[in-house]
Amino acid sequence: MSATPAGYFRVSNILWQSLHLPDADRLSKQPNLTAGELRKAFAAQNPGWPMSAIGLTLGNGGWLREIHLCYSGKFMPTRCDKRGFGPKDDVPLKIWRGL
Repeated sequence: MSATPAGYFRVSNILWQSLHLPDADRLSKQPNLTAGELRKAFAAQNPGWPMSAIGLTLGNGGWLREIHLCYSGKFMPTRCDKRGFGPKDDVPLKIWRGL
């Protein structure tokens, strides 16, 4: 990703600052939420991000654990491999809202 630690953190910051997260609280209240609906909401907030470049990891019971963003070597969104993509779009999903 970078030849130096400073370069790594600079690129990481640029990538992080370019992202816009969907309203997870609103999504968590949506009945029958699916993995595909979360991907669609993320893509809507981030033009240029295809749903195929947004991977998810779910825990037991379908709880969201991680969102994976798949980048090419040139730091552009790219299709996730099967493992990185995670569950199919029709898989039920739950988002924890806290206590």
